[in-house]
Amino acid sequence: WCESKQDAGYVFRDDLEDGVVHYRMQIAAGAYVYNYVIRPQYLLGPAQGVPYNTRADFYITLAGVEKDGRPVDDPELLIAAKDIAVYLDGYTYHATAENFRFPDDLKKRAAIADSDRIISWTLSWNDIERFDATESASDQRSREFKRDSLFVDPAFYRDTMDKYKAIPYWKKLKSGLITCRNSMDRLLWLLEHPFEADLEKKVALMLSLRQRSFARPSADVHLLDAWLQDPEARMEPHRQAENRQEGLFCIFPELPETVDVAVVKLAIRMADLQMATAVYPTDAPGDLDKVQWNSFWQVWNVLQVWE
Repeated sequence: WCESKQDAGYVFRDDLEDGVVHYRMQIAAGAYVYNYVIRPQYLLGPAQGVPYNTRADFYITLAGVEKDGRPVDDPELLIAAKDIAVYLDGYTYHATAENFRFPDDLKKRAAIADSDRIISWTLSWNDIERFDATESASDQRSREFKRDSLFVDPAFYRDTMDKYKAIPYWKKLKSGLITCRNSMDRLLWLLEHPFEADLEKKVALMLSLRQRSFARPSADVHLLDAWLQDPEARMEPHRQAENRQEGLFCIFPELPETVDVAVVKLAIRMADLQMATAVYPTDAPGDLDKVQWNSFWQVWNVLQVWE
């Protein structure tokens, strides 16, 4: 990926730190250049604000920023960018009856998100394959393979996208996240935008677009708590909020099917893109549905960005 963007100032190289191999990545974005250190097999625990010991496959830290060719000497700026703990999970060793690690994986990655300084990003081999796949403009199947379960299809969601484009916050909050095709694309977008203003709302806007019919389903805000607290509660697909004035109601974006892995609930208030979420993971050991397991982590990666 960096090699394909080398002319634009992107660099990826090996390096040594205390005799241990790690990697450095340089990303150019407008007037800024971001320099990252990527450390393999990185241990996290209480010292990093994470209550459980866990080993990330890669740990990404923003090490330096340049603007217009000059270093930005502002330690507070570097602290503002969250570190990213990347996990490369294989289905066989994480989600089968013989290796049922999913509840422990989720517990530890939720704890990482609660640390306030770090987020996790989980990638399966399916995610990597999608990102690495060769795409041909003349081959529809190759284009579709690049897209994961969270891709916002502009043709399928055209009606909703047109409605949002008429809302005043669209121009401010639309972002490249909307066109990202898979989890790896979204991770790289985050690395290109480490100080993105209103990131949480931009994530919410991306997810909000996943409505086949605008504001269906939707519900009044006062009904939200009871729905979130009941993992069995379902939202009727054609339900509409009674009070839709001034956007003071919640919409429920279409999420990929994950019910055999975890019940994921998401509501977004129309007026200000405030998100409310709840996750109820399965605790029954056994082979998890592989497609749903992949989809769950694709959803989790973006939901945890919300503070």
